[in-house]
Amino acid sequence: MSDNNREEIRRQNKNAIKNVVKTVAGIGLATVAAVGILSSIQKDKIIEEQKQTIDERDEEIDYLQKRREVDEEDNVYNGKGKELVNENGENICSVCLLGKVTKVLVPCGHYAVCSACITKLKAYNDSRCPICRRKFEKAIMVYVN
Repeated sequence: MSDNNREEIRRQNKNAIKNVVKTVAGIGLATVAAVGILSSIQKDKIIEEQKQTIDERDEEIDYLQKRREVDEEDNVYNGKGKELVNENGENICSVCLLGKVTKVLVPCGHYAVCSACITKLKAYNDSRCPICRRKFEKAIMVYVN
């Protein structure tokens, strides 16, 4: 083999190696781009799911607010305009809207909470009146005939 042939083969090998390196680099960049696109798609999917969850919670909040408004409209209010009474004239709890009121809150004086709810309010360290949101010091049991 002549030196010219060897030189030609070396040039061809160098060119082939350069082409392989370019191809591998191109594949690497394409892979990185594909991973980036997939990652972007996954992020978009997560964002869309979070938006959907937020929308569902907003709808639930709206529903609950409307339901409470309807429940309050269906109840008859006593003289103070805040404490709720049912059709039988019994005060009902302004927290659960079910229980019979048994406690007066001190110092605000609201007669608005049942025994179960006052226990929960104290357990959660939420010592605020559900009507005026003023902190109460204690709840006194009231017996009504």
